Amino acid sequence: MSASANHTHTPAPAHAPAHAHTPAHAHTPAHAHTYTVAPGVRAIRADKALAVGVSGHSRSALQRAFDAGLVSRDGVTLTRDATVRGGDVIAFSMPQTKPSELKPVKIPLDVLYEDKHLLVLNKAAGMVVHPGAATGADTLVHALLAHCKGSLSGIGGVERPGIVHRLDRETSGVIVVAKTDAAHRGLAEQFSARTLRKEYLALVSGAPSLLSGSITKPIGRHPTQRHKMMAFDDAPEPDVTGERVVERVGKREEKHVEKRVEKRAGKRVGKHVAGTVFAADDDGDGDDGGGGGGDSGSDGSGGFYDLEAEAGEAAGGESADGESANGGSEAGEAGEAAGGARRKRPGGGGARDAHTDWEVVERYGKIAALVRCMIHTGRTHQIRVHMKSIGHILMGDVVYGWKPDARVPEKSQPKRVMLHAEHLVVRHPITGRTLDLRAPAPKDFSAMMRALKTAARTRKGDL
Repeated sequence: MSASANHTHTPAPAHAPAHAHTPAHAHTPAHAHTYTVAPGVRAIRADKALAVGVSGHSRSALQRAFDAGLVSRDGVTLTRDATVRGGDVIAFSMPQTKPSELKPVKIPLDVLYEDKHLLVLNKAAGMVVHPGAATGADTLVHALLAHCKGSLSGIGGVERPGIVHRLDRETSGVIVVAKTDAAHRGLAEQFSARTLRKEYLALVSGAPSLLSGSITKPIGRHPTQRHKMMAFDDAPEPDVTGERVVERVGKREEKHVEKRVEKRAGKRVGKHVAGTVFAADDDGDGDDGGGGGGDSGSDGSGGFYDLEAEAGEAAGGESADGESANGGSEAGEAGEAAGGARRKRPGGGGARDAHTDWEVVERYGKIAALVRCMIHTGRTHQIRVHMKSIGHILMGDVVYGWKPDARVPEKSQPKRVMLHAEHLVVRHPITGRTLDLRAPAPKDFSAMMRALKTAARTRKGDL
């Protein structure tokens, strides 16, 4: 649906309408704009009209303008879901961001690259990216406030300054932080358009029989275990009897899930119960990227995504997992426009398209393998879910069913999910220069690889 942007500066309103709700982060706007909906547009939500037609502002920032009562048509305040049509002139102002009330905390950071526009870090495993309901004063955001001394992008909101995308708490590796709004927008556009290169190292249970592969199974929220995501197969329609649906998860496991089957005009509903109304959030918030603003659900801060958004995403959160883009950035929020729209699954609801390419780097007998994963999308728990779907659960990932292997000494068993964001190639959002960034594997990851090599040699006669 096309809409034409027609930005003109108009005098800032003296005050927001009396009935408008003004959140803590919003104050009197410094300026105002107008946008004219393209002729021929019959009906579109006001928030979608601005998101599609207005450049220079993130979708989340525009939503905050709606929430602050700073969007109007003919002098009447508009809500996000208000209907607008071709020729309508929408006036809007951007709320100013309140300085963060979070206190800086000096926490050592492993800096891979830094200039006045952005910062690239090698995040330690166990560090939560941004504050949430169950986090303390030891998140990456707390550390960034101390390191950057307040010089961080405000697009992500007061709780997520500078955060463009996220990594799960247990995921280590490369993460990019924006110091300016311009850098934030430029980075978010690349996450949304999928023009950057993201590669992860993962230690998986078992040795894949193939050297490489590509997984394109859509990913959505698990229908009964809401803290988990799952991959959806385009499998044949399962049998439906009464109120019981047989749910297929990948090709290797079947579960019976109680589900009321609705019959409408003789149509069979519930073709694939796992794809009913449980879709991942756009940004991983709630997560998908971790409900209530935590990292991808796995960090306990709300769950990201997401994100790993909050998954991911920007982008709804990294959260990929790898990551999910930050709910505060446009990375995942523009996902639908970038080809990441929800795929309607049989039985209603939806899941998001997801794409992971993988290749075996090293095998450790039949015990495990080191796999390099390149993700083309940033769905919550993407790598973890996709690798599980082909029978190779990430080592240490108890959430998705990993169990210790008796062939590996107990003292060498992983204490976390063995996933590391090792390589990121991104275009500098200001200078245009290509940044090829690599984060060396952390000590625990390298130690796990050595233990697996030893175990494979020891058990060679049994394998």
